[in-house]
Amino acid sequence: MQFSLWMVEEALQPYVVERHFTFPVSRTIENIRLYARQSERRDDTLYVERSDVFFQDGDDSIVCIHRDSFLRVHTATVTLVFNQILQFFEETREWEILLNDRITSGCLLRDVLNHFHDVLPLPLMVLDNGQIMLAHSEAFGKDSIDEEWNAALETGSFHIGKLAEYNRLHHESIRHRGNYIIPSGPFPYASFNRNIYIDSEFVGFISLILIEEIREVYEDWFDLACTAILNWMKLYMQQNAIMLRQEALAELLEGHREHLKQFSDAMYTVGWNREDAKRILVVSCLSDVLNMNLHIARVLGQNTSSVYAIEHQNQIVAVIKDTLLSSGEFSASLLPILEKSGYYGGLSNPFTDYDSLQHFYRQAKIALQYCIPRPGHVQSIQDHLLPFLLETLQASADMELRHPALLLLAEYDRVHRTDLLHILEVFLKHFCNQSETAKALYLHRSSVIRKIDRIMQLTGVDLDDYETRLHLMLSFELK
Repeated sequence: MQFSLWMVEEALQPYVVERHFTFPVSRTIENIRLYARQSERRDDTLYVERSDVFFQDGDDSIVCIHRDSFLRVHTATVTLVFNQILQFFEETREWEILLNDRITSGCLLRDVLNHFHDVLPLPLMVLDNGQIMLAHSEAFGKDSIDEEWNAALETGSFHIGKLAEYNRLHHESIRHRGNYIIPSGPFPYASFNRNIYIDSEFVGFISLILIEEIREVYEDWFDLACTAILNWMKLYMQQNAIMLRQEALAELLEGHREHLKQFSDAMYTVGWNREDAKRILVVSCLSDVLNMNLHIARVLGQNTSSVYAIEHQNQIVAVIKDTLLSSGEFSASLLPILEKSGYYGGLSNPFTDYDSLQHFYRQAKIALQYCIPRPGHVQSIQDHLLPFLLETLQASADMELRHPALLLLAEYDRVHRTDLLHILEVFLKHFCNQSETAKALYLHRSSVIRKIDRIMQLTGVDLDDYETRLHLMLSFELK
């Protein structure tokens, strides 16, 4: 345990104390000694003696000196000051030992935060990288700060609109590796923060809400709190099945099955029976707001017995129980979240076996691809069976499935700077009706007739033949 002169000043509150600091004031004090002229001064030691011994100034007040900074204590009793500081050092070290014992004994994160309440009497909270509150100082409960704090205590997060504005204004703050202050706006109070990085990965941040002016000594206690929280997080993340599930699910989505049993077992332990019918939901945002994917994934997954969501490839992928749809909870609970936050999505058919998860993930991605990008709008793969059928066919066929006429026209258009391929597509979509095609293309009907004749001459296709037309129409849908 190392101390600073700010902390020493706090220990000497019963006395009148003057600061004489050379900045910055470092927290490197490990020992306390009565000063002796014959002894060499050490940088890790606080020395206590009468002012006249240090400065030969005839002043009998007590000086506590560390490096080039010192505190002048207005009392003439060296032993009282020395013993008070010594007792503070010993009690604080015992306090730190108790904290470390709690961390290694499996305490909750909120227990770590509560351990700092007496020395850091401001609201302290830990949020994950999705801006969901993992823990907070329990001394600051409902109605202790403001309505926004009350809402966060109830829902586990702050209002999505405020978070979006915060991310817009302060998205660069994620790069900070030390302490930093975020001024008030969009939130009512400024905050003192530290980002949490584990193995170079941003996993969350620690925030001290400045409902009053921050004292210098609070920065020392905040540093100690951050160290303790980081130690807890490292231990927690190594043992946390949720983190293992995230990694395993991401691997399964890409077809890597090494962690299949691990994922299935982890889901079972939190109430997902293996025979439960499930679906894959993939959602994407209309805007690109930093961290909102992670945040919405956490919000969707707060009901862990029915939804499990992660961020994957800049989208949100969720495994949801099929009962959410049949009970109406999907429409009542999940869709409003997506609508308010600007997300839309695609939904797979039901499945039970996690072994086939990649297949149903592909269904949901195709449904998302063809879904109308409107906030809160989710479409099932059942609404887009033709694209799914064609993509499945294309993926499994070891040959070119598109009609040769399309390839020929594409090359002809490239060389001659024409648009015959597009004209053919519009013609087929309008059931080979020359007048309707002309209207769609803003051309004269005679121009359409000439261009269609030219297409048939170049390609040799018979557009009166049903199978030829069908093949051509399907070819336009193949990628």
